[in-house]
Amino acid sequence: MTRRLLLIYFATWLPDQQSNSDDDLLIELAKLDSISHDLT
Repeated sequence: MTRRLLLIYFATWLPDQQSNSDDDLLIELAKLDSISHDLT
């Protein structure tokens, strides 16, 4: 069974923000070997 995960990304809205929780989550997911790196 293939599992799919839908992540909705929102850009930062304040000029002084370096990242947001979406950015942080994608970075951490990319580090995992158990998750396919076929991200769109």
